Amino acid sequence: MLIVGAGNLGIHVLDQLLHDSYKEEVVFYDDSCDKSFIYNSYRVIKTIPEVVELFEKNLQFIVAIGHPRIRHKLTEKFEKIGGKTCSLIHSSVFVSKFVTLKNEIIAQPNSVIAHDAVIGRSCILHTGSVIGHGVILGDYTSIAPNVTIVGPTEIGNYVSIGSGSVILANLKIGNNVIIAAGSLVKSDLKDNITHVTI
Repeated sequence: MLIVGAGNLGIHVLDQLLHDSYKEEVVFYDDSCDKSFIYNSYRVIKTIPEVVELFEKNLQFIVAIGHPRIRHKLTEKFEKIGGKTCSLIHSSVFVSKFVTLKNEIIAQPNSVIAHDAVIGRSCILHTGSVIGHGVILGDYTSIAPNVTIVGPTEIGNYVSIGSGSVILANLKIGNNVIIAAGSLVKSDLKDNITHVTI
């Protein structure tokens, strides 16, 4: 497994893999990391030829980068050189049998995905996030820890929702929206805005 990004989210992904007894080799890719190993055990590679060589053994990769647009760009880059994206859903996550999950989802411990939810491509659900019934999350959306989205609500693409925020039901959140930590969202939000509740 290749984890793209050796920062904090990459370490979270490694923790999840180890917690759920992943048995294959885990390698990080990060061309800006000054380390050769993470925790003296997990190799960090920094060049595309090294990635191509790794993909000869295992094509799976996860992009562990929080910024939605960078995550999208890197996902496309590594798919073009033959990698296969995959999802990582922690064993403690509750996922209804009646949801639609696209690929490359990272769902961290104690998250909830209720019935009739649709989770878009390469979404990240951090620890303790609650995705209510009928919620639609667009592609490359990042949900920080302890966020509650009450369904049904529609969230656009490339949205970042800060820790502890609550999004009420029957709303539409546009694309490229940033919702600051601790916000209460009670009305629709248009594209390309930052929402802060004081």
